[in-house]
Amino acid sequence: MNEFIVFSIMGIAFFIYSLLCSKKRKVIYTINKSNFVILNDKYFDLQLKVSIINSVIIVIGSCLTQVSQLGSIRSIILFITILIFWIMNFRLRKLAIIKKYAEIKQEFLPN
Repeated sequence: MNEFIVFSIMGIAFFIYSLLCSKKRKVIYTINKSNFVILNDKYFDLQLKVSIINSVIIVIGSCLTQVSQLGSIRSIILFITILIFWIMNFRLRKLAIIKKYAEIKQEFLPN
């Protein structure tokens, strides 16, 4: 029951955080690096869509921990949920670059 409560709260909190980032036109913290530059405001719409999917995945993962028929794999479900969360954020970054919504600026070191 504890996993359900914690992950449900995390899913809801991430959803609210995503809405605020979208409204303020900020990059979510899992992607925000100093060399990640937004080129097109469409990125924020894409980020919000992916974040909503991520929030739903977290809540679904937390619900699956309550299914007693899953037995010993319930703890693995939490790991898989977190893994999917990070993969989705990684794919968001790659997709934004492919769609030319963002780019990664290369920092050159002086000789």
